[in-house]
Amino acid sequence: MTRHLSRLCLFVLLALCAVACGVRVQVATPPVPTLTPRAFPEIDYSRGGIWRVQANPHIIFTDEQTAQVQLFMQAEQPPIYTIQNHPLWIVTDYDVTWFAAPQSNVQVRLSVYTRTTTEAPWEIYDTAEGNLTTTSAPVNQANSLVVTMYPEETGSQDVRAEVSVVAYTQQGEISTNVNANELQIHVLSDLDDPEVDVDSLRSALDTNDWLWDWRGWRGGPCAFTDWGIGAIDEACKGLDEGNLEAAATALQSAVAQAGDDDLKGGLFAQLGFLKAAQSDLKEAAAHFTQSIDAYTATADTLQVGIQLYNLTSAQYAQEEDIAYQTLWQLNDLRSLFYDEGGNMFAQGTGGLMLDEDWRTEEALSFFRDRELPQADLLQSWLDRPD
Repeated sequence: MTRHLSRLCLFVLLALCAVACGVRVQVATPPVPTLTPRAFPEIDYSRGGIWRVQANPHIIFTDEQTAQVQLFMQAEQPPIYTIQNHPLWIVTDYDVTWFAAPQSNVQVRLSVYTRTTTEAPWEIYDTAEGNLTTTSAPVNQANSLVVTMYPEETGSQDVRAEVSVVAYTQQGEISTNVNANELQIHVLSDLDDPEVDVDSLRSALDTNDWLWDWRGWRGGPCAFTDWGIGAIDEACKGLDEGNLEAAATALQSAVAQAGDDDLKGGLFAQLGFLKAAQSDLKEAAAHFTQSIDAYTATADTLQVGIQLYNLTSAQYAQEEDIAYQTLWQLNDLRSLFYDEGGNMFAQGTGGLMLDEDWRTEEALSFFRDRELPQADLLQSWLDRPD
């Protein structure tokens, strides 16, 4: 009895000392695992296609009658811009852990459906399936299910990726979990790697506060006057007179009259640049988005990439988080062909977005070597206070 009382007193004394010294004992609750995509994925030219994970199921067998399943769906994914005759891999990465009950097993299935319009019924494209078992526990297994799409024709379509997990416990209990993602894919025209045209990179307007890809300017409204639309002539006149507001108003009228998607894409982009020059970045972003839509209808890969970049810039300049998503779309597309000029714009802005000066320095060397005015802007970004 005396021995037990002494131990108890010793424990109380140690506890009091811990409190007196400011030492706290805390039981930590493990955080719920979440999946965070990279904000600025590297361009991987080695794949020759786009790899898009749809779900990361985790399955755990804790005993003979219990299976814990979490699908971890990658929801709300942005549309994918890809190029014809390049693969698009729809992927499910999964892992299974047996802490016990090695006779438990699981079936994971990925089914991909497509449709060309929202009114059309879903049609099965392909299915991939995996069955995991084990003879001992504890053990962990991981694998991937992949459905490869290989679009040969340009155009847009909806894709539905359905993921199902059926877990069978050792005692015969069956649990089923099913969920699905829906996303759009836009298939653009295949193209040769574009040459660097230095003149097309030069700023056409005074927008030195930001880095824009001026290849989307395409000579401005004055280069489009042969379309026979009077409002384009007015926009050209407004620019010649230095009246940006009049030029923008005229271009708004011209877009409303334009019936050709390539013309619309050019005019919307010019409107975006004009609004950027007037420091109206919200309107600039809206017009770059409209330009993307128009160029997507014509399957113009280069111009879609250019305007995705300009949209990223307009969004980031407004401190909108969606800029990182747009940059993700751009990098997916740019991984399928080599656009040196476009990559340098993305490196310059990407370096600022991620505070990675080496990206900005790479872009600075590119523009400085070609004696382009963007070098001064990039240098000012590098010289900014920490």
